[in-house]
Amino acid sequence: MTWAPRSRWLEETTGEATLDEQARALVWLLRRRPIETADFVPAAHAGVVPYGVNTFFEQEVDEEKVRRSMAILQAAGVRWIRQEFPWDRIEIPEKGRYEDPYGGETWTTYDRIVRLAGEHGLEILARPDLPPVWARSNRSVPRGVPDDWEDYGDFLTALAERYRGQIHYWQIWNEPNLLHEWGDAPDPREYAAFLRMARERLKAVDGDAVIISASLAQTLGTEDGLNVSDLDYLEALYEAGAAPLFDILAANAYGLWTGPADPRIDREHTNVGRLLLVREIMVRHGDAAKAVWVSELGWNAVPPDFPGGRPHGQVTEDQQARYTVQLYRMAQERWPWVGAMFYWHFRRAYPENRAESDYYFRMLDVDFTPLPVFEAYSGLAMSPPVLGIGAHLPSHWALRWQGWRTDGQGRRVSERAGDRLSFRFSGTDLSLLVRGAGSLRVGMDGAPPYLVDAQPAGEVRLAQGLAPGAHSALIEARGPGLAIEQVVVRREMSPFWVRRFLGVLLGLGLSALVAAAAVRR
Repeated sequence: MTWAPRSRWLEETTGEATLDEQARALVWLLRRRPIETADFVPAAHAGVVPYGVNTFFEQEVDEEKVRRSMAILQAAGVRWIRQEFPWDRIEIPEKGRYEDPYGGETWTTYDRIVRLAGEHGLEILARPDLPPVWARSNRSVPRGVPDDWEDYGDFLTALAERYRGQIHYWQIWNEPNLLHEWGDAPDPREYAAFLRMARERLKAVDGDAVIISASLAQTLGTEDGLNVSDLDYLEALYEAGAAPLFDILAANAYGLWTGPADPRIDREHTNVGRLLLVREIMVRHGDAAKAVWVSELGWNAVPPDFPGGRPHGQVTEDQQARYTVQLYRMAQERWPWVGAMFYWHFRRAYPENRAESDYYFRMLDVDFTPLPVFEAYSGLAMSPPVLGIGAHLPSHWALRWQGWRTDGQGRRVSERAGDRLSFRFSGTDLSLLVRGAGSLRVGMDGAPPYLVDAQPAGEVRLAQGLAPGAHSALIEARGPGLAIEQVVVRREMSPFWVRRFLGVLLGLGLSALVAAAAVRR
């Protein structure tokens, strides 16, 4: 192995681009404690198409630009948009009135977004927040909850009634662990009560509405208590009894200055790995059967000569593209409890936005010129899906069913001999959790098929000891009545592979240390 690919491998393994930082990260990797993420507890809403983006379509005046953007997203394999429905742009100038300053109806902009999203096969995660002037007396911070929470509840009711059957996913507020988002000193108990009210309002209109918790800002908190650590806030939220109030837990996963594989996973680092600590809290509080959706993720490719600060980190455009693809792949192959993941962000509407550091997360420039991150992202999104480790429900997007029916409990049941299931997976062992007796014809990687008998209930092992990496499976039912509850992928390391991995890791670590010392000299 020459040094160039070895250096790239080290960057993908450690999240660092320089040799001295790679050496330090390798030490962290070797001493990292196990983190319980309950990978073999199937999580509802986890097996969805993961590709989503944050959009600002409410800022577009020209419908053609919205249409063009959605056509680009559809062609790129994007399934989800996270779109803000800013209350202060809809219910103005007073409660119960939806009029813009020019006498038009404010709903027009959002009706257009919802209509065009439906035309382009895009599912909306709606984010209603930002109260209007009449709803909040304290304007010392730009955002914040209203003085009377029921005003927000009335707004949610209006939204849910207008878009029932078109919007199914609702995220209640954004980053309430920060002063400038909550508007007052952040209090998890207050947010739990706020969430309860919002859930009741939405469910009263649409019983099938899916409620998503507010994503929490990745922060260590501040001594004055005006910004609270996301981990501390989440712990307190569970202690306040919030678990039954949301169907999906949201989190952010920004990389800042390091790549997604940065092994420094602890409470003092606000990197992508913090997502694992969020999951660990969920598991500890008995909430492992819920998915985590990533509301915002990305790396900021702010130019070296940018005159402003770099509060969101800084990477090159090449790193931005590679890190984004690596994170999506990591989530699919290693974190079966992660569902939709929304890149921050797709495109800003105005040339003036270039003066903001936040602008340089973008996938497309204002003039629709694509950045390397968009090309890399769309290439991944259009590639065949791969089932990663963990226990997966039959509804997982990577599974291709032919002829099976779905019963009332979400299981897939064979109706006749020849019903097929096909998919790609990354692991060494493959099994099914089944109900009912029968037999299966199993083909792995195009090899001649073999028969496997299924017992009335339990786990049926289909393959074991495969080489690490991607494999294809074709499973055919030999008769009717066999129900599949879960598809389970494991990745076991044989003693040979353990020795080889440790040998490579030790060799690369020593090489990095020697190289780092040489650089310092």
